[in-house]
Amino acid sequence: MPASFIAATLDAMEQISANPELGVDAAAKVVPEVVADEATRAKSLAVMKATVNVWRGLVQESAGLGAID
Repeated sequence: MPASFIAATLDAMEQISANPELGVDAAAKVVPEVVADEATRAKSLAVMKATVNVWRGLVQESAGLGAID
């Protein structure tokens, strides 16, 4: 079970990295307010893009997404 959860999480992170809109859409299913209007959606997308940037660093570039040091 833990391995499949980790694999699913990393897969979602890869998909969201490639298309941050997917992350916003997923969040909106749980918290509809993140897309309440166009301005809020744009802010949510900016936050998602910033989050994706945090996922990628030197350690992840050399050891893969999800790696920690």
